[in-house]
Amino acid sequence: MTNSKIESILNGELVIFPTDTVYGLGAIAEKKAIEKIYAIKKRDKSKKIIALISNIDKIKEITDEKIDENILKTFFPGPLTIITKSNDKFKDLVGDTVGIRMPNSKISLEIIEACGGILMTTSANISGEPSASTKEELSKTLLENVKNIFYTNNVLSGIPSTIVSYIDKNYELIREGEIKYIDILKVGGKINEI
Repeated sequence: MTNSKIESILNGELVIFPTDTVYGLGAIAEKKAIEKIYAIKKRDKSKKIIALISNIDKIKEITDEKIDENILKTFFPGPLTIITKSNDKFKDLVGDTVGIRMPNSKISLEIIEACGGILMTTSANISGEPSASTKEELSKTLLENVKNIFYTNNVLSGIPSTIVSYIDKNYELIREGEIKYIDILKVGGKINEI
């Protein structure tokens, strides 16, 4: 990881990097940097991006909602995105709710940590195109327009994260991915073992 790339990201430039699921396109949590993600992806602004974090302590910088510790200890890091209420700072950036995820990828966590512990992220593809789970699948348009790129020789899972809304201590499944919703409910004490 080069200091010049990290400095560039901290100055608001975009980054492409591998996560545990697919390659991500990220930026620091600042409005101008986030707008670059939407522009380069040709993404509808009604479609949200998520906050990838380098450690669980970063959650308190994003939301005032208390997320179940058992859920966090069991599924973070990993392919679970939790949507919850944004705090005042993040309301200005992404609206009333925000998705939070901690990827289970050493390189991801190192990049996110070097960039302050939070990167606003979405999949590294043009909207409507497939996500990239190998470097060969990355969009040429993105590669030509993003100068901060980190690769891995590993094949990423390609399976999307499970997305769960957790607001006012209530769970709601948005999208089931690698982690099964029933397992989340069990860990969260919402149902007994079957």
